Amino acid sequence: DELAGEPEEDTSEVVQEEEMDMVVVAPEKPVSAAKKEHIDYSAYSQVELVNALREILDNVGEDDIKDEVDAIRSVFYRNFKAELEEQKKKFLEADGNIEEFVATADPYEQDMKELLKRYRSLRFDFNKKLDVEKEENLKLKYQVIEEIKSLINTEESINKTIHEFRQLQLKWSEIGLVPQA
Repeated sequence: DELAGEPEEDTSEVVQEEEMDMVVVAPEKPVSAAKKEHIDYSAYSQVELVNALREILDNVGEDDIKDEVDAIRSVFYRNFKAELEEQKKKFLEADGNIEEFVATADPYEQDMKELLKRYRSLRFDFNKKLDVEKEENLKLKYQVIEEIKSLINTEESINKTIHEFRQLQLKWSEIGLVPQA
């Protein structure tokens, strides 16, 4: 290029700029639940906890939401228990007999129970779907094994056989999880 009268471009800056662009773009990619930052729910009120759980369940995707649901459930029932203890304390301070104490119902407890029931149902469906997918993967892996066995008896050139074997290796690794049993 220098001989033609045009100075050679320095592409190192372009590459660095492209890499910087890639760094800027990376946070926009979807984040899996394992890498997702966990929210501290301890400052949430009971109604906020119910709404947070409802929001998570309404927007459930392929991510595992177990940790988030467990965190919300834990804080909700910790707050519930603390409120119950506070009610008992006030009742006893008002010269009440502990045997006569009847706690006032938390208006959000039933909502929380229904949402947790819905979560268990979603989790059950997800696990069922995953089990079916694993069974299909197992069948595919058995097919790959049979194809590898058939390579032994072929009269083809070794190069063609190796190429076919490598393709089968790639297919094997792409298949995915199978049942542990």
